[in-house]
Amino acid sequence: MRIIDAGTEPLSNTDVLDFLKAKRTQIKEEDAQDKADGKKIKPRPQNFLKAIDKHQRVLESPQYPYVKNPKAYTEYAGMQKFDDLVVKRVILPCSDKYRGKKMTAEEIEATLGKEHEMKQLTDTEHLQIYNHAPQCVEMLQPMIENYEERFTTEEMDLIQQAIIECYRAEETEGHAGGDDDAGAIVGAEDADAGADAGAGETGVDVGGVEEGIREMSPYSARAAATGPVVGPVGPESAPATLSLPIREHWALVAQQTGANTVPVGESADSEE
Repeated sequence: MRIIDAGTEPLSNTDVLDFLKAKRTQIKEEDAQDKADGKKIKPRPQNFLKAIDKHQRVLESPQYPYVKNPKAYTEYAGMQKFDDLVVKRVILPCSDKYRGKKMTAEEIEATLGKEHEMKQLTDTEHLQIYNHAPQCVEMLQPMIENYEERFTTEEMDLIQQAIIECYRAEETEGHAGGDDDAGAIVGAEDADAGADAGAGETGVDVGGVEEGIREMSPYSARAAATGPVVGPVGPESAPATLSLPIREHWALVAQQTGANTVPVGESADSEE
């Protein structure tokens, strides 16, 4: 037996719910058309109709964040915002420890480049967070592989705060937060300010770094996509490896800061 379509395209809960609603609408329209044409309405398998009812009922449960926060789940608006905040608050501040150091493109790739790559959330992690929008760090931890090795406690708190801001803003709107909430928000704002401050004495263009990292993100393509987005960007839209984009970007940064580097093309060829 030959498998024609393995059905491996990842779908979010909202994708499945939209499909079920569309299928229900299609059935009603077909039945109405048959009735108008004087035809006998086609019988459909009862287990099929029951499955649609069951899964739609489950996916419309208030336990899922998109029920109370529809704006964040319209054409993946919340996911793009969340991805931007993770880059700004968690990934870019990694460069702080390298301020004042002159490094070649190869040295940057071996240190900061690898650290940036490690802290990029994977497609699966993004999808899990998008589906459930965990409301505390303890719920977030199982959704991120090797989180203890990849992120500090403070970084996990920043990711959690970004989730609330991006995916649960509507349900928390108008509610006055306690001291813990205020502290978390202040911490997130400090991280934003630190990312916006630039590279200081290193001369590294943080704005350029942010743009380069966003280009590496498999979810950055959503911002430029036209028309409705129906599912997560597939492998054809995301780079198979992040090492080459990191190398090209940091080679440019190193050249701008006067570091001793080789041309990007030669660097890429030598690596291959």
